[in-house]
Formats: sequence, C-alpha cells, structure tokens
Amino acid sequence: MNSSKRPGESLYTEEELNGTTAVKKPREDEVAKKEEAKNGNLVSEAAKTTHTGLADVLHAYGARRGEREDMQDAHLALSRFELANLTSLKRSSLFAIFDGHAGARAAEFCEKRVAATLRQKLSSYSELAVMEKGLKKAFTESFKTIDEAFLNAARQTKPVWKDGTTITTMLVLNNVLYVANLGDSKAVVARTRPDGTLSAICLTVDHNPTVFEERMRIQKTGATVKDGRVNGVIEVSRSIGDGPFKSLGVTCLPDMKKLTMTENDRFFRLLFF
Repeated sequence: MNSSKRPGESLYTEEELNGTTAVKKPREDEVAKKEEAKNGNLVSEAAKTTHTGLADVLHAYGARRGEREDMQDAHLALSRFELANLTSLKRSSLFAIFDGHAGARAAEFCEKRVAATLRQKLSSYSELAVMEKGLKKAFTESFKTIDEAFLNAARQTKPVWKDGTTITTMLVLNNVLYVANLGDSKAVVARTRPDGTLSAICLTVDHNPTVFEERMRIQKTGATVKDGRVNGVIEVSRSIGDGPFKSLGVTCLPDMKKLTMTENDRFFRLLFF
C-alpha cells in the first residue's frame, strides 16, 4: 500500500492505531509476554526498560506470513542500544523493520547488521550534540555499507540472489527520535489532539517510482516506470539489495526526520503492508 499523505495528515483512525509500539510513563513492573497464533506467526512482545527519569519505551511486534510460503520480513528491537562513548546519554534505543521481497535474505541480512554497523559509525562521537549533527551521515554510510556487503554476497552465489528489502529505523536518544528510511515502510506517531482524539503523523518518506523525483532519477538511466514499478517489476525506488535494479536508479540513500517527544505522544508504530 502506497501513501501520498504528507507529515501531519492523518493516515489511520484511532481504532487502527491500537496495539502498537508504545511510549508510556515509568511503571514498576512490565511483564514480558509472547503469543504465537496458529495461522500466521503473529507475535507480540512487551519489554521493560530501566528508569532514567524519562518515559519508558515499551515495544511490541507482530508479523503475519500471509499467502507466501516463507516469511520475508524481519525486525530489530533494542531497548538498550549501547553507545559507550556518550556518557551523558540517559537512554538510547534502536528499532527497525525490514519488508523483504524476492526472498528473505536481504531482510535477514539487515536485521543482523544494522545495529553493529550504525554503532561503529557513531563510535567516534563523545558529545551528544556533535553526534546528532552527524546522524544523517551515519545512517547514510551505514545503509551504503550494508547494501554493498549484501550485493557482494549476492554476486558470489549461483544463481545470484535478487532479494531486496525496505528499511525503516527509529533511533531514540533521550526524548528525541530520529527516523531514517528506504522504500515505503512507515513510521507513525500517534499524538493526542486538544479534544482528546488521536492524530497520526507520518515520520517517513515514501520512495516509490511514481514520485516525481524518483521517477526522473529512474528514467535518466534508461529504465521505465510501468504500472508504478521500475521496469514493471519492483514497487520501491530505494532499498537494500535488489541488485538487478541498482543500475536503474534504485538507490540506498535514506531520508531522515527528527521528532522531539512530548507528553501528547501516545505511541509510535513502524509498519509495512
């Protein structure tokens, strides 16, 4: 499902926004739980974090295989994302989702490497204010490193892997969120309006061949956009992997947005369709 909504526009009803990644005030006990549904690998999990004077970040996830023979998606949830050099940092968490296509290998590859790669790119910073200025570069270099590593691994196989994946990451530093994404997976915040209802604010940018800037880049390579797909095949214009399309304008350059959390933010949701 693609969206042309802009940040600030409501994407979902309040009922559709229930049961997701939550930002809650500290609680003494939050019991971890896990449920497995019989019909599709549906899993939910809550995790408690240490109290830092900030709101605790509790996470849950759900996945459903659908009609495919295998699950091609993956996720990452680290309520404690250690950045050892930043002693002034009270909280750092990292969450990510990977919507795989043409196989599960790209999504699984990212799941295993995103945290370590991003941590390495941030390891030279000892001051939070300085690091925040370098986050866009760190995300860009991390995605490029992972993309090149996966494409190199894909070329070594016979037949060559054609897998690809979107990626949406959410880095939480104290009470500030940084969301970087490739493709059309979304990050949404549910924020309370003055009348008590919820509004959904999208924190990601859709990278589809139908977007003017994306289409122009693709067409400059000699490729076409047919039925909303690059050469009539893939629906995203930025991704990890997708080796056959990297010369056709499909890039791994992310967009990034920043959001300072407020007491009106009920929960955040990373999702794909």
